Amino acid sequence: MLTKYLDKALNWLPPTRSPKWSKLLVWLAVGNAILLLLTRVILGVSITIGSVTGFLIISSIISVFLIPGYFGYSRYALGIFSGIAIGHLYMFTQVLFSADKSWTDLTSIFSFLSMVVLGIMAGLLAQILDSLITQENDKP
Repeated sequence: MLTKYLDKALNWLPPTRSPKWSKLLVWLAVGNAILLLLTRVILGVSITIGSVTGFLIISSIISVFLIPGYFGYSRYALGIFSGIAIGHLYMFTQVLFSADKSWTDLTSIFSFLSMVVLGIMAGLLAQILDSLITQENDKP
């Protein structure tokens, strides 16, 4: 049953070595930067060229971690996508529902980055386990 849902989740990823990966990575970097800037707007923090540049750099670095998905490491890529999605949800939950807004701008970004790191680790673990299981099943 779980494999049915995993297969559906993996089907929306572009095929291995497809040019669609480059578009996906660019859109992901821009989308992450926009969502990070949106939290600043919600909090009423001033947006400077430095913060826009910083968010674009952070988002680009996150996109770079998805490059192995281009080479066929789909479970790894799915883990990172999950970490990014959970990180954004958690970040917006903190921004929208925090009673004390004084440190929310920093803690929300730190929480987002923590969820991305957890997604990277979960993706690595999933890819390693998939490789080990596949090797076991291929033995005669």
